Amino acid sequence: MNMARTVRVTKADIIEGSPCNPKDCAVSRAISRALGVDRNPVSVATDGFYLSKRGRVYSLPEIARKFVEAFDKRQPVKPIEFQVEV
Repeated sequence: MNMARTVRVTKADIIEGSPCNPKDCAVSRAISRALGVDRNPVSVATDGFYLSKRGRVYSLPEIARKFVEAFDKRQPVKPIEFQVEV
């Protein structure tokens, strides 16, 4: 059974995250924190994220997809909050 989790991408995630790094971008950091796992098993792409402990790909809502695209292009971004089903 999937559970909804709230993911909060903070200013610290934005500053410390690495653009174009699926395991260390701002969204990966925030998802890892929301799920209570270290960053290594979470890998983010523009269309979803992979959780290696479950061997599954989960979708990202549009607000998160747009954030990842802008963050990877090094465009200005602001903290966001969204829900994921895991």
